[in-house]
Amino acid sequence: MPAGIALAAVLIPLLLTPGLLFYYDVTPKLLALLFLCAAALVLSLRRAPRFVRRLPWILVMQAVALALATAFSTHVALSFSGGAWRRFGAVGQAAALVFVLLAYPYLGEISTLARAVVASGGASAIYSIFQYFGVDPLLPAASYHAGVGEFLIVRPPGTLGHADYLATYLLFVVFAAVYVARRDRVRGWRVAGACVGGLCLLGLVMSGTRAGLLGLVAGGVWMWVREPELRRKKVVWFSAIVSVTGIVIGSGFVQSNFGRPLRARLHWIREDPAGGARLLLWRDSMQMAAVRPLSGYGPDTFGAAFPQFQSVELARAYPDFYHESPHNVFLDLETEQGLFGLAAFVALVVFGLNAAWKAATPEAKFGGAAFVAMLVSLQFSAFTLATAFFFYLAVGIAGAGEARIEAARVPWRVGAVVLAAVFVWFGIRLALSDGFAAGMQAAIARRDWQGAIRDDESAQRWAPPAVSYDLYYARAMARESAAARSNLVSAELGREAYEAAVRACGGAEERQNALYNLAMFYASQNDTVDTERSLRAAIEAAPNWFKPHWTLARLLALQGRLELARQQALIALDLDGGHHAEVSETLQPIIAQAN
Repeated sequence: MPAGIALAAVLIPLLLTPGLLFYYDVTPKLLALLFLCAAALVLSLRRAPRFVRRLPWILVMQAVALALATAFSTHVALSFSGGAWRRFGAVGQAAALVFVLLAYPYLGEISTLARAVVASGGASAIYSIFQYFGVDPLLPAASYHAGVGEFLIVRPPGTLGHADYLATYLLFVVFAAVYVARRDRVRGWRVAGACVGGLCLLGLVMSGTRAGLLGLVAGGVWMWVREPELRRKKVVWFSAIVSVTGIVIGSGFVQSNFGRPLRARLHWIREDPAGGARLLLWRDSMQMAAVRPLSGYGPDTFGAAFPQFQSVELARAYPDFYHESPHNVFLDLETEQGLFGLAAFVALVVFGLNAAWKAATPEAKFGGAAFVAMLVSLQFSAFTLATAFFFYLAVGIAGAGEARIEAARVPWRVGAVVLAAVFVWFGIRLALSDGFAAGMQAAIARRDWQGAIRDDESAQRWAPPAVSYDLYYARAMARESAAARSNLVSAELGREAYEAAVRACGGAEERQNALYNLAMFYASQNDTVDTERSLRAAIEAAPNWFKPHWTLARLLALQGRLELARQQALIALDLDGGHHAEVSETLQPIIAQAN
């Protein structure tokens, strides 16, 4: 099991499979966890852990809350499989909880795990640094660049999908590196720990993530308070000299030509100290949670449910922004799993803080500092598979203690077999559907229409519940249909696009986008009745999104229904908040004509 824990700590944060899987930064991480967890469950059929301390029962309580939230979800299938942006539904969350539950008896001795974390975390940090300097052989740089010229911001995501998630993960690596640098028996590993710690600090700074830096300070203060050795005069002086040197070098770097993206990021922070949409998002999320306080809306359903609760103020301030989570781990749990899920998580946090404070061993002190640092960072971001896995791992290391292995009993064996079967079944189907979807994407790029159609059909056949590629397929085929030189090919691709567009509207995720896309298809066919019906359905799905109001106003004006057009135009102008000049340019004449 220790080797399996170390392998998970390497694969889960690092795996990227561009070209092999459609969601190449999310799916491979989940597949690694599912198959490793299934293997651990099979190995536990003969000898299973018997628990004495409270943490396992808290994890079980979280699993029960997860099951109840899924059963009472507003979108059960989506809650089971999870959304496309993080695939962290009931299956993924259960796998993370079960794996840490099985790993718990082995977390008192973590030398192998710490070395694995240092090696993989160092690789991720180096990759993020290369991304900052414009070297990225795997991911499109446009996905983490914002702005232009002097105000170009580069926020490298490393292998974690976003700079916020990278920063939260690197906090665990930083404290693992400190542990290895101070405690490892092999001098080479101690040197490696010190080097990786420095690389992670550089990666944190280059990510431009305030929450990560705040978490680093919190974890560092916690370790300083709990480690008497760190308060010795020599250590304090050495730390002060290193800190001052780092600040001087960092200041010079920021002022240099290489520091231009960081200067742009600092300018953005000064312009928006509240952190973008967060304050309004938190307020709207609390109002959303108050409607279903006990059960929540279901795991990973925030993006599907939130458009109904998005306020006009938030829509006006960020009209083009898709809010996939509340960007706060407590609000995430409350909106998706209700009070029971929140209570179970609060119990975990209380246990973790208590264990971190009472930590007596170097291992437990490292786990406690990492837990505190990640907890602070997660007040400004949400769980993903990787950050949740390492967060639970940090709690387990901080609280590791009394547990022993004994012969597995029948109830354990039955439960282990069922869970392992579910994880393997889901993993195989997800791997096949994502693989076929990646093949479909590649076939479209090389204009192999028949290959794309075959791969899309295979992806549909193997996809787990609520996993869909229809919206992408519909848009891609619509573009190719418009560009096709042959009328016969254009008609065939248009039919594929239409069927996929209709299927996309049947899902819960991004429903407003799917309906708007279907409206655009009908508009291209001059079908005004279905265009209007689809636009009104999109408005019903996301009342405060400006775009369907904008398009509906233009459609109504073309039909001569000027008063209705004026009403929709005024709504669209208000919700757009002046962000798009074309909205005002196209709607002002409609309002003037109606008046």
